[in-house]
Amino acid sequence: MKKILSLILIFSLSFVNSQKKSGMHSQEKFESIFENMNWENKIIIGNGKISVAQDKYTKKLMTIIEAYNNKDAKTYAQFNSVDGRKDVENDLKNQFENNIETVLITPYRIEPTKVEGEDVTRVEVWSNKKISYYNGSKENYWTVDVYIFNSEDLIDGYYSHTFRPGGNEYGLNFGGKFIAEGNANNGRPFVFSNKGEVDFIEKFAEAYNSMNVEALSSLDRVSEVDINTPDNQQLKLNFNDKEFWKSFFKGKESINWNIWAIIPIKIANTDPASGATVYSTHTTIFEDGQEIKEERVQLFFFDVDGNLVRVNGYNKSL
Repeated sequence: MKKILSLILIFSLSFVNSQKKSGMHSQEKFESIFENMNWENKIIIGNGKISVAQDKYTKKLMTIIEAYNNKDAKTYAQFNSVDGRKDVENDLKNQFENNIETVLITPYRIEPTKVEGEDVTRVEVWSNKKISYYNGSKENYWTVDVYIFNSEDLIDGYYSHTFRPGGNEYGLNFGGKFIAEGNANNGRPFVFSNKGEVDFIEKFAEAYNSMNVEALSSLDRVSEVDINTPDNQQLKLNFNDKEFWKSFFKGKESINWNIWAIIPIKIANTDPASGATVYSTHTTIFEDGQEIKEERVQLFFFDVDGNLVRVNGYNKSL
């Protein structure tokens, strides 16, 4: 991940350094990897000469940043295109009233540029952002924000590259520590995984709670699974076995597996195998009226192809 961040920064630096400050056309060209693609609803043609745009855009951005620092949603929104202005204002009002207590954006580099053949102006803003939230959390990070002004000199697009220092309180894309002496991965941090683990577990829970044998036996990305139960039993479950599910649900009137957190992670810089920790309460009501309620923590393990292969379960009676 650090390598990826480094590449992004190198690309950004190379792009900015190619822009001349004289106001004359540079001999460099804008050769975008998104050439001739509709990216974020903006057609990027590419291969045009870059020139420094008018200084009025620098002044506009300074006013915009001042409005944001003052938590002035109305003023900030006035610089946005008419069709999206109200949404921007409402979103910022919500953030300022309910989430952000104080904010300080300190720009140290503002560069308005125009690409030959385009009717938009891009303004890069390099800055430090310090944000304090009402809930007590704080952030301190660096960004390169790109504002896209249309032919009417209103903001019609925006994207951002963010770098959070390792000492930031939260918001990092890595954290924790894998501890296993003698293991090649010992000491590495964890990162979030995004290979469909959450979607799979939610579909599993929906079929399980409705006691839908057909849906459970036809789930994708699972066949045989090793189950380690809280009472130290080791089972091998064939999810495709309809008879197993029929037997499992026999005598039960209802099941409510109420999941309240799914956290998919993997060890950084390793193969795609991942795990997901699932926190829940689980209530079973039997046909004879008996009720069992538990608090559960389960660890779902997925192989390199994203298939569920093992589940470890822990519970506490409620």
